Amino acid sequence: MSLPSIFDYLPQDQALRLLRRDTEKTASVGKGVRTVLKGLTGFGVGTAAGYGLAELGDKVFQASTGERLPKHLLVPAAGLVGAGLGLAYSMYKSKELEELQDALKARKHKPNGGDSGK
Repeated sequence: MSLPSIFDYLPQDQALRLLRRDTEKTASVGKGVRTVLKGLTGFGVGTAAGYGLAELGDKVFQASTGERLPKHLLVPAAGLVGAGLGLAYSMYKSKELEELQDALKARKHKPNGGDSGK
């Protein structure tokens, strides 16, 4: 005994619409790894920049007062400030990417490929 075809119950165009899969592309693993590495790089660059600014601040403080800032306070503070800046930048870029992807999806789903400029 054979089962009836879906085309026995629905017209061909309706049946094909039911069978059509969502063809929206997803990111590959490599793209995901690159995205994570960009965030980590931003975190590292922010930390290095914070430490460099702390050293510069120490030099300016020493030139003006003749004393140095305590290293046991300067290094952790610089690391935290730099890491915070790197993290904030990474979060900003993540939000920016999300908004761009939403805009592209909205444009893709509009009739005629988007706004006509009017």
